[in-house]
Amino acid sequence: MTTETKPTAPGPHPESTCKKPHDWEKAVSCAYLRFIDWKRSQESVAKSVGVSARSLGRWEASDWWPTAQAEAMHRWCGGVVAGASKTIIEAVEAGDTITARWALERLMPIMRPPTQRSEHTGKDGGPVETAGRVHILLPDNARGDREPDK
Repeated sequence: MTTETKPTAPGPHPESTCKKPHDWEKAVSCAYLRFIDWKRSQESVAKSVGVSARSLGRWEASDWWPTAQAEAMHRWCGGVVAGASKTIIEAVEAGDTITARWALERLMPIMRPPTQRSEHTGKDGGPVETAGRVHILLPDNARGDREPDK
């Protein structure tokens, strides 16, 4: 009797299943720094927090990284969002129609005005003719004001 083994799909990449770090605060700090300065390198963020770039790379590939990002956003940006929301609500309640319209247009797509497009055409609907000239002005450095060398 032969037993047939079925090929199995490879499991998740080992780096994507890394465990949460013992110091969760470091992960949240990395997530925050990556959010506020997206041009900053992985190495620079890792060094600032005190972890290796390899660890940060593994964290970013893990399934728990979005949780760290959400916590970072909640901690450091929650007050900003709450303050902005409060200001908008107060303005609308005070009768500021411009703010009310702005908020509705963003919160309810049906309230957005239709998109307007402008098209420029040339003669008989053809392309617009453009002509360009390039003038290069070189300074003479007062060469004409002196006597030629002998």
